[in-house]
Amino acid sequence: MVSVENAHSSIKDFNDTVTSLSSRLKIVEDRTNLIPVLEKKIIELDNELNQREQWLRANNVEIKGIPLKNNENLYDIAFKLADTLGITLKRRTVISSLEYLLGNRIMRNRL
Repeated sequence: MVSVENAHSSIKDFNDTVTSLSSRLKIVEDRTNLIPVLEKKIIELDNELNQREQWLRANNVEIKGIPLKNNENLYDIAFKLADTLGITLKRRTVISSLEYLLGNRIMRNRL
């Protein structure tokens, strides 16, 4: 009688394990089905980001060939160049551009 009870107990444990694994497998399958949808969304967001970056760069000017000097003021250089070209610059525009190009840490040391 004891071995029959042990067999019933083992079968119940086995059934519980199968039920648990089945529900966990269902969760994994649901998440696996979501992967292509998420990949497509990532591609869409990446394309949108690229388009916005291109739009933001549409009016940017990259200046090359100005040698770096110790204790130079990048604002002065930018504003003198803009004045020479007849362009009006806003200080915030220059700050944003320089921060992007040089990184915040470098900017704090150079301004």
